[in-house]
Amino acid sequence: MVLPPRKIGRYDLIREMGQGSMGVVCLGHDPFSGHDVAIKICRTGMPLAADAEAHRKLFFNEVHAAGLLAHPHIVEIYDAAFDDAGCYLVMEYVEGAKTLKNFCCPDKLLSIEKVVEIIIKSATALDYAHREGIIHRDIKPSNILYDAGHDKVKISDFGIAKIIGVETSQMSGAMGTPRYMSPEQILDESVTGQTDIYSLGIVMYELLTGRAAFEGDNIPVVASKIIKQDPPNVKKFRPKVSEELIAILAKAIHKKTEFRYKRGLDLASDLSSLSIGSDTLDGIVSEDERFCVARQLDFFRDFPDAQVWEFIRASMWQRVKPGEVILTEDEDDEYFYIIAAGVTEVSKWGKIINEMSKGDCFGEVGYITHSVRSASVIAKTSVLLISVNTAMLDMASPLCQLYFNRIVMMTLADRVIKLSKKLAEKL
Repeated sequence: MVLPPRKIGRYDLIREMGQGSMGVVCLGHDPFSGHDVAIKICRTGMPLAADAEAHRKLFFNEVHAAGLLAHPHIVEIYDAAFDDAGCYLVMEYVEGAKTLKNFCCPDKLLSIEKVVEIIIKSATALDYAHREGIIHRDIKPSNILYDAGHDKVKISDFGIAKIIGVETSQMSGAMGTPRYMSPEQILDESVTGQTDIYSLGIVMYELLTGRAAFEGDNIPVVASKIIKQDPPNVKKFRPKVSEELIAILAKAIHKKTEFRYKRGLDLASDLSSLSIGSDTLDGIVSEDERFCVARQLDFFRDFPDAQVWEFIRASMWQRVKPGEVILTEDEDDEYFYIIAAGVTEVSKWGKIINEMSKGDCFGEVGYITHSVRSASVIAKTSVLLISVNTAMLDMASPLCQLYFNRIVMMTLADRVIKLSKKLAEKL
């Protein structure tokens, strides 16, 4: 329904895009920036004072929660204010995006690879939110936007989010949408980030099958199944789903938190590893998978998230086949290498002297001095390799370069110390 031309605050209202329990979401235009925005206008004039208070809490909670977050896969909040029409929230407008609800039908299913990519992006966003002390509590298909044309994924609607350490403007009690609530939510127990992981797992189930994980004629029936039953096997509806992906899904929606993924990054990393090992995919699918891989390596342990993202964009990622030469002895090479997956052999004068595997790095001398290599490195298995040189790293910020160069120098120092010990043992 097209709204009559009018304004709210400084924003021009163009048309209505949807309605929810809290009010209406409109497409708006900001004349100052020249950009279109999404504007959530909360309902006013609630018949009961209690309803008005509840809506006020939801509004301020979303402003507070979303305002604390800045992530490429979380809808950005630009502004929040009051108007004669009510309180309103101005958000990022993702043109062309639909909610994932549109892809949870048997005749509109996305490819398995695309589902994996969407869940990886959502899981990394949730991991970030959890580390910032925010639990969404209402992850469901209609709260995740997907722009197929640009492969954008955005989590929205933090109205009932739990902000750790903040009690004011928080909604208490069993919160969420019944079909996607975790067992601990159903039982009104304390929630953690694992609650969001469970709900995201249920979203993944629906994206893969086009069917609800737990069906019932009423909420008590659905709630009972969530607590007591497992959903029907995915292969019943999607035979091509691999056993590895089914195992990851089962861990994400395990009823007992001690057996469920502890962090969103753990879920994303397992999904990334699944993609990396797939013969049908040419290397890493997305930057988000690269982030997940990097975050699991000791090399990046002390890097802030922002600097990890910077390094990913400045570096080169490649898959090396077994038997392929990475470095050749006595040749010039100015790259520094990190092994993200697989095993390599190191040889000198034709003799194998060492093996390196996931997490190991090499090439620090050549990277620093641009000198010839003292040994050859060959892929023993399929290897996922990260490489970077000084010219590439110049694209990153000074802070990113500082973190990186510090670790490179520590790696070099550690290698010198180990070599010194070996020499001392021979004397």
